[in-house]
This record gives sequence, C-alpha cells and structure tokens, in this order.
Amino acid sequence: MLKQSRPAGTITVTRKIPRNYDEKDRALFEGAFTLEIPQRKTLLLHHAAVIKHAVFNPSEFRFANDYTHIRPFSRFSQFKKLYLYALPGKRVEKAIWITDEWSAEYYHWLSDALTRLLAVEGLKSSHVVLLPERYREKPYVEASLRMLGFRWEYYSIRRIVRTTEMVLPAHTAPTGHFSESAINGLRNRFVHPGATPFRKIFISRKKAIRRRILNEAEVTALMAKHGYEVHYFEDYDFATQIRLMSETKILMGLHGAGLTNMLFMQPGTQLLEIRNEGESHLNCFFNQASALDIEYYYMLSQATSAETHTADFTVDVDKLEKAMVAMEGDV
Repeated sequence: MLKQSRPAGTITVTRKIPRNYDEKDRALFEGAFTLEIPQRKTLLLHHAAVIKHAVFNPSEFRFANDYTHIRPFSRFSQFKKLYLYALPGKRVEKAIWITDEWSAEYYHWLSDALTRLLAVEGLKSSHVVLLPERYREKPYVEASLRMLGFRWEYYSIRRIVRTTEMVLPAHTAPTGHFSESAINGLRNRFVHPGATPFRKIFISRKKAIRRRILNEAEVTALMAKHGYEVHYFEDYDFATQIRLMSETKILMGLHGAGLTNMLFMQPGTQLLEIRNEGESHLNCFFNQASALDIEYYYMLSQATSAETHTADFTVDVDKLEKAMVAMEGDV
C-alpha cells in the first residue's frame, strides 16, 4: 500500500541554538534558526518514462522536475532530449524514484534520498528503486537499501526507461535542512534505540583530497590526550560506520561528509564541528544535529580560502582543547 501523504503546505521548524553559542556569531546561524519547510505529496505516474536523469509524464507532456532535481535548469535543455522517447528502451514495470543531481554523494544519499523512502515502505515487495548506472560505484547505496529492505535496479542514461507505474516520494526538506520526523524515522530503521554509547571519536580527513587539517599531527596528539579514537571513515564499510556511531557519545571533526554519520548516534549525544570562520551558508550539520536531538558545538577555524569545500584548515589546538573540556563537562 502507498502511504497517504499529508496535504501540501508548510511546517515551521525551530532549531536549538548551539550549546556553546556566542552572540557574536549570530550571523553564522541566524538564517537556520527558523525555517518553513514545504510539504509535497507523493506523486504517482502511470506510463512514465525516464529520460537520462529526469522523469517524463506523457499524459501531461511535462517533466516531474520538483521530484527529480534540486536546482532550476533550462526546460529547453530537457525537452530537446525527447527524441529518445521514440527510440527502443528498457521496461521496468513498477519503480520508485528518489534521486536528484546530488544524491549519489554520501551526505545527500542519506539525508535527501533515503528519507524519501519512508513514505513508500509498503511498496518494498512490489517496486524497485530505479538508479542511474553510476550509483554502482557507491558501495553505501546498495548496503543501505539492503538494510532497509528495498530492491533496486540500475539503468543506463543512454537508453529511455519506460515504466507502467512510477512512484516519486517528495523530498522531505530542502537539501541542507531536515524534517525531524523523517530523519529520526530513518535513524530508527538503522539503529536500535537505548544502547549506551561510550566512544569519543575524531574523524580524520588526512586521506582526503581536499579540506584537510594542515596541523593534524597536533590535533591527533590532543585527541590522544583526551581519550579520543581517530578514525578514517573511508576505510570502513557502511555497516562498520553504523556500529561505531551507535557506540559514540562524542563525535568531532572538520566540516565534511563523515559528520553525516551522526545519523547513527543516540539522542542526547554530542557533536563538535570545526567550521570555516565567517561561513554562514553551510549549516547542514547544525540542522541535522538539532533535528536528531544531538547537542551541537562548534569551533571556528582559519582556512586557506573562504570557499569551505576547497579550503584547508589550521586548527587552534588551545581553543579546541577548551571546547573539548567544556563538552566533557556537559556529559
């Protein structure tokens, strides 16, 4: 059975302020404290076609762009691909669509794509999750779908896919934001509540191509002093990351995809994000922590660029230690 969606409207979300909030940093968080999240219905289409990364509804001669994309784009660029509609293609009888242009990446897969599946759990046995071929390269995609009990099927963007029935659950929140019911519902599918966490973990980005800590040796020495484990999450499979996080009471790290794993931590645990000083747009982990009832702390750090995604950081270890001591005193 397809779960009935609530009528379209909005939900007002108010986030908890960071535990170590300083009023001088208001500009960094102000836009995230309160948000109106639009609510859309699950869309059911008969005889829809998948053309590259989009879903075309021939009965209305339109694309379901609100369900397949995040950013706006030229409709001309999409409609000019309709020549594929006349060519032979692949047939999938009953499918579910949860992807967009960013959802292959770890953060977006967990936060934006998987949360959409909660509205269609009743279709596990009858429908397949339809995925572009390139998602094969992401081990966490199959691992997470398998854990949630969904089947999947890949398709090539070079061939049209025709479906008898296509179900498109809506995004549960704009990317970077969270519906509390959706993200907590997803956590409960992966982690059993009630475990007593005991680990203190620092996520290292030493093996990353970009966004690294230039004085990481100093930082890891500080972690050892305070009993933190240092982990490289790219070395672990999905199940191992879930197990580690479900046992974690304090998580610490530089802004990056590894912090997404707070999804598997218990409510009431703690997270500290090392942020680029002056950065006021990337509040996704603050939003996620608040939605999951995880106590959020932050530390501002000097970076080589104002562009956080490409910058490297030099962390003030004295300042970091003060934050660590404050966190441990709050446990």
